[in-house]
Parts: sequence; C-alpha cells; structure tokens
Amino acid sequence: MTHPEHAPKSEQGIVSYNSFDDIETDLQKEGLRPKHHYAGGQEGDVVIVAGERYIKVPRKVIIRNPKGDTVVRPYTEKEYYSVETYGVDAGPGWDSRGSYLGDLGITDLDPNHLSNFPFFNLEKEESLVDRARVMIASAPARIEKEFQESEDEESWADCFAHRVDALKGYFFKPRMHQELTEVQWENTHNRLQTLLKRVRAVQSQYPDRNTVPPDAVKQELFLLLDIFVE
Repeated sequence: MTHPEHAPKSEQGIVSYNSFDDIETDLQKEGLRPKHHYAGGQEGDVVIVAGERYIKVPRKVIIRNPKGDTVVRPYTEKEYYSVETYGVDAGPGWDSRGSYLGDLGITDLDPNHLSNFPFFNLEKEESLVDRARVMIASAPARIEKEFQESEDEESWADCFAHRVDALKGYFFKPRMHQELTEVQWENTHNRLQTLLKRVRAVQSQYPDRNTVPPDAVKQELFLLLDIFVE
C-alpha cells in the first residue's frame, strides 16, 4: 500500500511509482492497483514503476443493443468486477474478484467499494532503442521494396537516406536520453554523424536510378546504420 515516503511522483504528465506495491489505499482516488492494473486517466498514458515504463491499455467490452448496433467502450474498475455489467453479463473479472479485492484489503468481496474510473492494464512500453533496432533490421528489405516501387527518379541511395531519417527521428527524441547513459548517447551520436557523412557521399556518387551502389557499398551502409551496436 502507498505510504507517504513512497507516494507517486508526477512529471510532465507521467506518473511514477517506486514499485508495484505502492497501491493507492483510497479506492475513490486514481492510482495503482494490484496485478499491474491502474484506475483513472486515459488510454496511452505512461506510468513508470521501478524505472520501467508502462502504457495504459483499457479493459474493453463490446455492447450489442436491440437495434443491432455494436459499441465498444472501456470498463470502469467497478464494472469489471461486478456481477452485472450493463444489465446483461457479469464483468470479466467477476470470477477473480476475490483475489483482486483481497489484495486491496476488502473482505466482503463487494465490488461497490471500487471506483468508477476507467480501468487499465499496464503493459510494458517498448523502448525507443528496441524500436529503432527493429527498423534497422528491416531496412534492407524495405529499401529494396521502396526502390523497386518508386515511380520517380529517386536513387537507391535516396531510399537508404529515408531509413536514416527515420533513425534520426528515434535518436533525437528526448526520451532517448533516459534510455542511454551519457557516454552511450555520445558514442551513438558520433556513429550517427559518421553514417550521415557516408550517406551524403554515396548519394553524390550514385545520384540516380541507373547508378545503384555495388553490394559491398550497400553492406557497408547497413553496418553503419546499426548505430546502437555495442
């Protein structure tokens, strides 16, 4: 349960907790809940727990009304663990309400103790470095596909440069400073500058669709593209 010295900290709209044990004791307040859940806020909000970033993903229900319309809306915390939700079915957490409410210290198992806040799973957010590495790994196939499908005068080197622009977009996000140490950031930045210089030279040497770099040059560029190499 949350103690004053372990109270959540909020910075630039991001809520931070020391651990998943820092559960909000007042259930009518927004906050961390047992089993990696969160009550309150909006879909996509970031919650940091023990230094790890998590994204709020809503628990949703599909409602079909007499007119045949289908509506998807999120559960509130109370609805998720209630015996009757929207006058039709029990909430999906009804069978597990005992362990959930028990973790909150509720012994009568009555979901009416719970809040009417939107109810979320906390799913670990993929790091920018991991996302960039996925982009790097897929670059050879994507560049060849873009080059083959291009209807203008873009060169192969231009298509490669598009992947470099995407990589720069990842690298210069403020969050990258949180994921890399100062030394790692500086070393990665230096590798990026080396890559940019080489790309400019290749674009100048192979300026159109009829001047495709040889495989050796392509391989060199793909090796330079992996700026996060340890």
